[in-house]
Amino acid sequence: MRRPFILATTIVAAIALAGTIATTGGAKPAPRTSTIHLTLVQIGGFDSPGAPRPGFVHAFTDKVTGDNGITGHDVGLCTLMTSTELLCHSQVILTTGQLSFQGTLHQDDHNTPGSIIGGTGAYNGARGTARITDINPTTAEVTINLVR
Repeated sequence: MRRPFILATTIVAAIALAGTIATTGGAKPAPRTSTIHLTLVQIGGFDSPGAPRPGFVHAFTDKVTGDNGITGHDVGLCTLMTSTELLCHSQVILTTGQLSFQGTLHQDDHNTPGSIIGGTGAYNGARGTARITDINPTTAEVTINLVR
């Protein structure tokens, strides 16, 4: 009769320990990260009328090429917040899925960070950082570090 009691006590203790580890955080797996390199070449744009001033809006679309044959385009809007800062939102539509970007950019960006705030397809649930470097007025290079 003693043996079933010991077995039951051991099982209950194991379940309690597993619950404690789960509720206190325990060992969490490291987040999966991946890096994507993209080149964006502007193919169209539209500016709100008048001289640039806070509230001025620039709409754009770019041709996108990247690592491993990834291709696509993006569409977005940037609103001038100050004489040097733009709040930008864009949707990057790739052959492998979509990424949503948001960030504060400047004229002549160099390794400027912005946020990846979501994704679909191969990037479902993605979050991370996009670093943008302007090559010339119509071309930018973007390095995206995703954490899933």
